[in-house]
Amino acid sequence: MGHLKNKEEENKSIIAQWADLYYHELYRWAKHKLTDIHLAEDLTQETFMAALKALNGFKAQSKPRTWLFQILNNKIVDHYRSKGKNISVSMEEYQLMDYTDGMFDVQNGWKEKGMNSFWSGTDSQAEELDMEQNLNNCMYSLPEAWRKVVFDKYYLDKKTEIICDENGLSKTNYWQIMHRMKLFLKDCLERIHKNKH
Repeated sequence: MGHLKNKEEENKSIIAQWADLYYHELYRWAKHKLTDIHLAEDLTQETFMAALKALNGFKAQSKPRTWLFQILNNKIVDHYRSKGKNISVSMEEYQLMDYTDGMFDVQNGWKEKGMNSFWSGTDSQAEELDMEQNLNNCMYSLPEAWRKVVFDKYYLDKKTEIICDENGLSKTNYWQIMHRMKLFLKDCLERIHKNKH
């Protein structure tokens, strides 16, 4: 009896550690797929409860993060089925969101090594070239005024003050453009990926 109690406590401790590590990622993904923050919270919490119940059967053939995402994805699919809707949920789509998020810092500026984290998800030189082509296509889809600001910043490495002066922008306008550019590129790249799969 004591052995079972110890195992139960050990399992709870493992799930608590995983919750610390992965809760925000899982919740962000649920929110993205469901667009209902309360339901996203519920399903994320249910994921950890389900993982606790099933933990003794977890053989570590996949990483904990991957296993938790599979549980969450099943819950998201079940939710839509209960509403009479069909939805496909793929880890690939999540990973692409991860890559595009990795291109930017918390202020929505492009990370110095942001491109490296974006390309690190590709398995081959052909995929890398494909990604680069997609990014270029998305960049050229930006409104011309935005494209000039992005070009000045990331290709010519001009300082923010100079870009603002040359383009007649206030700092507020400049940061709004950078923020919208991030959202536009994320949406563009993710849409291209969805249309290919």
